[in-house]
Amino acid sequence: MCPITGILYVWMVPTFIKHYDDLLPPVGDGLIVGVGVSGFVALTFFVMINSVDSGVAGPLIAVLEQVQETLPKAIIGGILGGGLAGIASGLLLTDWQDL
Repeated sequence: MCPITGILYVWMVPTFIKHYDDLLPPVGDGLIVGVGVSGFVALTFFVMINSVDSGVAGPLIAVLEQVQETLPKAIIGGILGGGLAGIASGLLLTDWQDL
């Protein structure tokens, strides 16, 4: 799943920026792109961690449970971070690749 996430991310970012980068003023565009891309990455992390079978985890079951408990906070933090990075990109009038 991790390589698929990387491939989809590399494909999705330029496509997402191309389609949604001129809808709003730069700050709004940055917010949309930042939240959209970070939301996608967060969703794939959620799918990856929840697809691990607890029987296969063996001695790492405690770590798996801890990650599952903290993942929602990490997802929210990632989405907020992506949104703030997008706002910063809009305020600085930079391209996403330059940020």
